[in-house]
Amino acid sequence: MPFLLSNTGMLTGQQLGSRIRDYDGAEGSDRSGGGNGGPGEDSGRPEAGGAESRRGLIWQLPPVLADFAGRDFELREMLAAQMDPATRVIGLQGTGGVGKTTLAVRFAHQLAERYPDSLMYIDLKGGGSQPLPIAEAQSQIIRAFMPEARLPEHEIELTRLYHSALSGKRAVLLLDNAASVSQVTALLPPEGWLTILTTRQSLNVSGMFTKHLQVLTPAESLEMLQRLVPGINGADAGRIAELCGNLPLALRVVAGTMRHHPGLLVSDFAVRLTTRQLRGPFVEGVLQSCYELLPPGSQQLWRFLAPFQASFDLQAAAAVWRINPQLALDTLRQFDGFSLIEANPHTGRYR
Repeated sequence: MPFLLSNTGMLTGQQLGSRIRDYDGAEGSDRSGGGNGGPGEDSGRPEAGGAESRRGLIWQLPPVLADFAGRDFELREMLAAQMDPATRVIGLQGTGGVGKTTLAVRFAHQLAERYPDSLMYIDLKGGGSQPLPIAEAQSQIIRAFMPEARLPEHEIELTRLYHSALSGKRAVLLLDNAASVSQVTALLPPEGWLTILTTRQSLNVSGMFTKHLQVLTPAESLEMLQRLVPGINGADAGRIAELCGNLPLALRVVAGTMRHHPGLLVSDFAVRLTTRQLRGPFVEGVLQSCYELLPPGSQQLWRFLAPFQASFDLQAAAAVWRINPQLALDTLRQFDGFSLIEANPHTGRYR
């Protein structure tokens, strides 16, 4: 769901709840049959149901962030671990906002030549209250390879078809936001695949190399901020990084706000952050500070996204906001620019 604050409020009501359930249902059907066109992106790029083909492979990975910074040591560790024949899974564990997904995506992109048949991505939604059911995850992946297949209703037969669809390939499966060991083990592909998983939980999976991801080093935070906010001086960047706890998500949100408020003095913004950090953890304080700099109308629209527990598209946002798609697109771009939501250009969906 969008990065929302606990004290900014959330829409309730039977009508809105019905709308959200409708679109959640539509999202599931999109994944099994094709995706919705994305705001400002190529349309017709589905999630798991109709993966994009690049150089003959099935490619579902989100793009690597252009401003990716640091993590050189972690990437070297992971590359070395995947060379070990005994390693079937590379696991990234850590708190929310520490950059697990960003690093996992970067790592998976680096493996494209070694695993030429497929680069798969699926969000298991383990960070929310309703993790993705195993059968639904299997169905999404099966349809990427067998879009016309009639899926069996019984779990044993579905699992058999799942392994059949994936067998004989050298490929990567990125399981993002894993919820439990049982969820992961049921989705582990056959020999020839490498699984990458991210999770906030402490999971112990057979054949897994585990990396507990920490916050960025001060030098990495400085590099990241200077990429995100060209022209920021080292002293200011260092102060902002410290107030963000060197947490990548917090740094990204702050940078988005600073880019959209070039007249905002770093010293003034630092005061805002300092005040908020006295009331809560790093991410919540950062989000609250950036949220308060949005125009009142944008604040309300951002709160209206709260009921989305998974990804959503332009049409869903426009319907919830009751505005035309072009205006909704402009607003989503604004939120993406502030790093208050994340856009996936391959699927045209937001979260």
